[in-house]
Amino acid sequence: MRMRNPQQQQQQQGGLNSVCDEQCRCRMAPDRSTLSAWTIIVLFFVAASLTSASSRVHLRGKRQAGCQDGSYTHEGRTCCMCAAGLRLVKHCTATSPNDGKCSICEPNTYNSLPNYKETCEPCKSCSQPSANMEVAEPCTAARNTKCRCKTGYYCSSDTDCIACHPCKECGDAGVKTACNATSDAVCNDESQANHTAIIVSVVIIIIIFAIAFAGALYLFFRKRQHSNEPQPAEQVDPLLPQLKGLELQPLLPDLAEVLGWKTMKEVAMRTGMLNTAIESCRQNHPGNAQEQTLELLSTWVERQGREAPEKLITTLHTSRERMKEERVRKIFSDKLDDKV
Repeated sequence: MRMRNPQQQQQQQGGLNSVCDEQCRCRMAPDRSTLSAWTIIVLFFVAASLTSASSRVHLRGKRQAGCQDGSYTHEGRTCCMCAAGLRLVKHCTATSPNDGKCSICEPNTYNSLPNYKETCEPCKSCSQPSANMEVAEPCTAARNTKCRCKTGYYCSSDTDCIACHPCKECGDAGVKTACNATSDAVCNDESQANHTAIIVSVVIIIIIFAIAFAGALYLFFRKRQHSNEPQPAEQVDPLLPQLKGLELQPLLPDLAEVLGWKTMKEVAMRTGMLNTAIESCRQNHPGNAQEQTLELLSTWVERQGREAPEKLITTLHTSRERMKEERVRKIFSDKLDDKV
């Protein structure tokens, strides 16, 4: 076996070592690159986590330190106000301005703004006597009742309405602008309305006079036309000419029974007999109507003479005593038949 000298062995070993170092550096180069990439990624996530945590801590601290609805001072401490619709139950402590206690307003009460009051305001009522209002929006814990005027009433829009007033009635003048919840009605100018009313009245009066005048002319010409027409001959009662001179004394009781006191009195008055003579006949027989009638009829016949029968029938006809007229006619006719 060929032996190498020490110098050759040292050179050979040095060469091997150089080759080995070169190969190791080649194998180690990718490992260092990978390590650097992972290091960058890990550092990035750590930084992001720290930033997020820092933001959350800062925001939480800000929320704890601030008051959303404002603050107030109590015994040297700053406390947060209660929100609208709430009332204060307990003030905050020195620990935090947010640890005070609030409670919602009881029914029929409200607080419309952030506050630190221990009580709520009473809700407004729309039903006060003579207020003429009704509920538009009901009361809530954070809002007072809203009222509105009833139909036919109004309240000025620039005031806090306590009571509504009746709308104006324009009458004959007429409405120019109708009444609504916030303003009264506006009527037309009264002078213009009066002028119109006067014109209408004059026109109506003229029309009435024209109709009346036309009616009068119509009646006048109609009457004139009838007066110019030949009048038919008056019908002659065949009984009347036969009654002249008829003896009535035997017929007086029957005639008195048919006529009665009231009718006989009217016949006597219509034919001109004085009231004193009529009353004398009545007083001669107090309470006896038959005798009163008979005496008055006898006195009347004596005064009328021969004309009495005819005058009795014509007077009964004029007085519209149709039934009694017919009975008297029958008495006269029967008497005439007996004479024949």
